[in-house]
Amino acid sequence: MKHFLLALSVSATSILMAQDCSQVFISEYIEGTVNNKVIEVYNPTNIAIDLTQFQLHRWNNGTVIYDNSYTETLKGTVPAKGVLVFVKDTGEGGVWNSIKAKADFYLTTSCTPTSSNRTLCFNGNDALTLETLDKTVVDAFGYIGDDPGNPTAGGGWNNVPPTYSAADSNEHSWTTNHTLIRKYGVKKGDPARYKASGDPAWDVSVEWDSLKVNTYDSLGFHRCACNDMVGIKETVNAKFEITPNPAVDFVNITSNEEIAEIVITSFNGQLVANRKLFQMNPTLNLSELQIAKGTYLLQVRTVNNLKATKVLQVVGEKQ
Repeated sequence: MKHFLLALSVSATSILMAQDCSQVFISEYIEGTVNNKVIEVYNPTNIAIDLTQFQLHRWNNGTVIYDNSYTETLKGTVPAKGVLVFVKDTGEGGVWNSIKAKADFYLTTSCTPTSSNRTLCFNGNDALTLETLDKTVVDAFGYIGDDPGNPTAGGGWNNVPPTYSAADSNEHSWTTNHTLIRKYGVKKGDPARYKASGDPAWDVSVEWDSLKVNTYDSLGFHRCACNDMVGIKETVNAKFEITPNPAVDFVNITSNEEIAEIVITSFNGQLVANRKLFQMNPTLNLSELQIAKGTYLLQVRTVNNLKATKVLQVVGEKQ
């Protein structure tokens, strides 16, 4: 009972969430093969933030018990509008060199039960909270107290109501064997949700885009509406769909309004393609895409100057 009450007290502090673009939050989650486990933290503010004043906690397998062996203090100073990348320590092996090259810092030296810091040992059914050192939650990932199934059997959270649990829906998990990137329009952390408190179930698709396992080319950068708030007021409420996605050499775009412009950029902000349309239509076919394999941001601007951005994954050129 003592531990349960402690979990509820953390829930109470989590309602004191930051205003838009005023506090760090998790921008990328990689649950890859072997030990390829990564968390990226983004700073949406105009000043550098000392991450040694924050910690990451893992709620192991649906537990409500706050166990300090699943908590690690973060490292480094994240620059304004920048990110820091935390990769699972390579002591146990199984972390790709290409992912190591993206690391700013390593966490979690071992996942053995006797280890005192097992935070990055998540495998798809573990909630995470980004906290200040006094356990005030500034961002949350997952549904605390809910076990969405054994990841080795396909368990994890997904976008299927009402429980958003792969164990309940028998649909594929988003949080297992996937890379998840925070959506462009997200400007602050998500409040912690506790199943025992009756909080609504967590739909991962509301704030996260899902990419295939071991996708990591977007690490080290995060595109967010907070970056574009100086000089341009952007309304992120246009609605559109991209098919197919992942794509090979073409994509179809369907919007709720006539499309005026398409902009494709890399995650480091490099312009890849820009097409302004003089004959506007709510549907558009981009044939002969001719974009190198990788992960991009595709922004739609409508005739009413509404904008929205989604992740576009190009998996290769047509043979």
